Amino acid sequence: MKKLFSKFFVIFRFRDYSLRIKFLVSIMLVSILSVAIIGYFSYSRIQQFQSSLAGEFQTTVQQQSRQQLNDTARTEANRADQLLLALSTHVEALASYRSSLYSRSSMLQTDSYWDGTQIIQLAGGQYGNSKSDIASIFIPNTMSPNESMIADLNTSAYLDFAVPGVMKSNQTIIAMYFISKEGATTYYPNISLAENVPADFDARTQSFYTITTPENNPERKTVWTQPFGARSDGIIGF
Repeated sequence: MKKLFSKFFVIFRFRDYSLRIKFLVSIMLVSILSVAIIGYFSYSRIQQFQSSLAGEFQTTVQQQSRQQLNDTARTEANRADQLLLALSTHVEALASYRSSLYSRSSMLQTDSYWDGTQIIQLAGGQYGNSKSDIASIFIPNTMSPNESMIADLNTSAYLDFAVPGVMKSNQTIIAMYFISKEGATTYYPNISLAENVPADFDARTQSFYTITTPENNPERKTVWTQPFGARSDGIIGF
């Protein structure tokens, strides 16, 4: 009650104050009100400016990030193109080399370099070769090695002089292999392939072989399989 009475008393007595005091009080009130109004608008403007600045900064950062991502994607795409082009060139060169071996098969199919008759029949009936050889040999148990197949393996053995060098020069290549029309596989590096695939595995039924058959690739172009496996590996064929 005392506080309320005091306030009432001050207001009530204001009319009895001198003109000078009333003038000073009025100026003070107007000044306080002006400062409050200016402070409010200044604070609002600062908030708006900060919001606008933050928005512009975020937009700039997003644009720069988008540009960086686009530049990175473009750079990586160009790098991938160059890598795939180099791999294609290697495979085409090896295909040409293997074709030249065919033209000399009458001389190369002998056991002068590698003897295909030394392949070993494993417990599952499939055939493999020594771990000391440069490449793995695999013949499924659904096939019986004959003279023609052995002669072809002896010819393919001369890939030893080309494939390892290509793989060494390009570390992205995990493996390279040649599958004959008879169904025998020559695989680089030597991972004892016959011991690591099903005994009846016929590579000729797989996409990496069928995409290169004459009926599916009559122009004999370099083709790629779809990425597959846990590491999304891809296989190139010719």
